[in-house]
Amino acid sequence: DNNVVFGYLFNTLNIPNQELSYTVAFNRTVGYIIRPGGYTDNQNTSNVIANSLLINDAMFRLSKGSSGSQMTFRTRRFPTPDGEELDLDIVGFVEGFYYLLILHFVFPVFMATLVQEKEHKLRYLMNMMGLDNRIYWIVTFFWDYAFYFLSMAVFVIMGVALRFRFFTINGAANYMLLFVFWGFALVSFSFFVATFFRSQRSALVVGYIILLPLVLISTIVNDTLLDRESGSPNQAVIFFTSLLPSFSLSRGIILLSNATR
Repeated sequence: DNNVVFGYLFNTLNIPNQELSYTVAFNRTVGYIIRPGGYTDNQNTSNVIANSLLINDAMFRLSKGSSGSQMTFRTRRFPTPDGEELDLDIVGFVEGFYYLLILHFVFPVFMATLVQEKEHKLRYLMNMMGLDNRIYWIVTFFWDYAFYFLSMAVFVIMGVALRFRFFTINGAANYMLLFVFWGFALVSFSFFVATFFRSQRSALVVGYIILLPLVLISTIVNDTLLDRESGSPNQAVIFFTSLLPSFSLSRGIILLSNATR
């Protein structure tokens, strides 16, 4: 019966001859259970030892013929190292890639919007209506940056709310400055890449196609360069890879991620 945790089977009980033999049967671990963070009492079987001591004490009193006789038992846990709580931060292993990917998602959108206005001659129509080119580029830049800043703010709020180590251990000024300046680089880079396309569809498709390899390569390269076991990184390689904004952001994220380990 699974409801019976333990029981006692008396094989011999001869008080005059002071003979006592019994078997303790149990179907669960007696005493302590190893749990994350240490050992705890197994409440289902903690009475097995206590009841055995009461039986031995009663037999001792009867054999001595005196109710004043008493046998004292004490139990003590065998010295063992306390179990350690498993501290596995899965997010920490992949945040260098996924954070970089999230902060790049709006890049194809910015690029496709500019190409669309060029494809449909909207920019020339606005120039004919008296819009200065400087005003057009300033307004477009800050509109795209406002859109990026909103998405970045949602990303940071979610990271803090979910208690990711990247946001809770690092100072807010560290990653906020990195993300804020990355927004300026992202919008500027999208303006530059948009000059190579004439069709909005091709700009959007190519933008998302190159997004994943760009993020993946920058993560692998910077992770290799910043490996602590490989010694000091090659400064010349870091300089040339920094010419691409994605590599600079990736290096900043990896450095902040390593600081939380």
